[in-house]
Amino acid sequence: MTVSFNKSRNRWTYDFRLRGVRHQGYCLNAAGQPVSSKSAAKQAEGVARRLADLAPKLARAQDVTLAQVIADLLPTWMREKNSRTSSATLVRLSSSTVPAPQ
Repeated sequence: MTVSFNKSRNRWTYDFRLRGVRHQGYCLNAAGQPVSSKSAAKQAEGVARRLADLAPKLARAQDVTLAQVIADLLPTWMREKNSRTSSATLVRLSSSTVPAPQ
């Protein structure tokens, strides 16, 4: 946990890494106001860390292929046909060799 006081802005800030992603910002209380003590700054950082830990995990672009996206969305597309998607297109997509998502 890293909190520091920025003298030029007269505010406490936090800065930490979680799963390789840097998180930084001002330490704020529940009302959204800047905190005034180091202990309150550490609590605010703990809240920010828990929020970052609970945030949805998004896959990096290089970890997902177009085939995996199509395989994931195809059942939804089959259920929710609209005027833009023809039945022939959906049949062609469903019969193509799309590997199963990992």
